[in-house]
Amino acid sequence: MKRIFLILALLPVLVFAQATKVGSDMAGAPGSNPRASLDARINRLDLNHDGMISREEASGYPKLAKAFNRIDVNKDGQLSRDELMAFRDKAKAMRAAKKGTTAPAN
Repeated sequence: MKRIFLILALLPVLVFAQATKVGSDMAGAPGSNPRASLDARINRLDLNHDGMISREEASGYPKLAKAFNRIDVNKDGQLSRDELMAFRDKAKAMRAAKKGTTAPAN
């Protein structure tokens, strides 16, 4: 159970860190629009530009590939922006609950 919480807590960093080059842009910087940042990260992972992250596209990112089935709620073999956002929001809420605070609303 702790492992799932850790994956959920670290997912935003683990999933997208490999796709973001240091200094390449300000996406994800404090004060930036989190939805725009997520969109930019999805665009980097979305190699065929269909708006979805396939299992094949995720395979280059071991932690994303490992969590793929948990994120893919509708089991269509693709990760949509909504599924990724829901997973991210759930991870934030779990971190906040663990700290005894409430998660900030986006």
